[in-house]
Amino acid sequence: MTLPAPARGPATTTSTPPTPTTTTAIALPGQRLGRATRHQRPGPGTHQYQASICASTAGRPLTTLTTLSISTSPTTSPTTRTTTTTNQLPSVGSTVLARVTRINPRQATVSILALLGDSDNAAVCAHEFPGVIRAQDVRATEKDSVRIFASFRPGDVVRADVVSALLSSDGAWA
Repeated sequence: MTLPAPARGPATTTSTPPTPTTTTAIALPGQRLGRATRHQRPGPGTHQYQASICASTAGRPLTTLTTLSISTSPTTSPTTRTTTTTNQLPSVGSTVLARVTRINPRQATVSILALLGDSDNAAVCAHEFPGVIRAQDVRATEKDSVRIFASFRPGDVVRADVVSALLSSDGAWA
């Protein structure tokens, strides 16, 4: 039995582009989503920090062939929520996500929204905790030249390390 010879000439194949994949987890601002490589770049809703791609907005991570972005559109199919809530208080050394609520020349007042774990697994706080970012705690060097108004705006979401857990007279964590 003899098989016919394959046709010679330019091969024509039709392929459909890969469809974007979305995970069911919610990414929070500042959360690391993956490594930035030659083939994987930040897309809408993300930014590059050092060698990592981080979320700039809250939403579902969306991966395509060349970009990693955040989808803020609601999904039409039912999904399970994978975020957890916690009643745990922030402790010294923990990393938190907080929203700036007020600013003055010496400090920025924030509401702590989530506690970040070792591998950027966020636990959303059941209650928002008040906090303060003092001008001298913004950076390690040139502390006297920090201008709070140039560093923060109300509504900013910041990633911060807790340096002290003292309850001040106005009920905020310092």
